[in-house]
Amino acid sequence: MIYQVSTVFKNKDLMPIGYHLQALSTDKSLDFNVFVWNVEPGIKFDYATGRSRIDRSMKVSDSTE
Repeated sequence: MIYQVSTVFKNKDLMPIGYHLQALSTDKSLDFNVFVWNVEPGIKFDYATGRSRIDRSMKVSDSTE
């Protein structure tokens, strides 16, 4: 298997906005290229400073639609 994970920053932010994941198995049964956002339900991130705070109004959809 070959895989790669790249941390993605915006401008000069101290915290990444997400992660780019890629993988390919030698038999080609696994092949993906996805972006995973750096978010957490109930937490508000300040990507510029790397700080976070509780924010219950922040929602992250768990829908796959």
